[in-house]
Amino acid sequence: MTKIKPKDVIALVTILFIFWMKNNGADGQLDAVLALILGYYFVKRVDKIDRGE
Repeated sequence: MTKIKPKDVIALVTILFIFWMKNNGADGQLDAVLALILGYYFVKRVDKIDRGE
C-alpha cells in the first residue's frame, strides 16, 4: 500500500478548489491547471517515474 504524501493532499485540495471555483462561475486558466495536475498523476505516477518524496 502506498503512503499518502503531502503533495498528494495538496493536489487533491487544489483539484477540489478548482471544481468549486468553476461551479461558482470563475473562469480563466483553471482548465489548464487541472489538466496539469491530472496529467502528472495519470502519467508520472502510473509509470512509476515519480522520484519525489
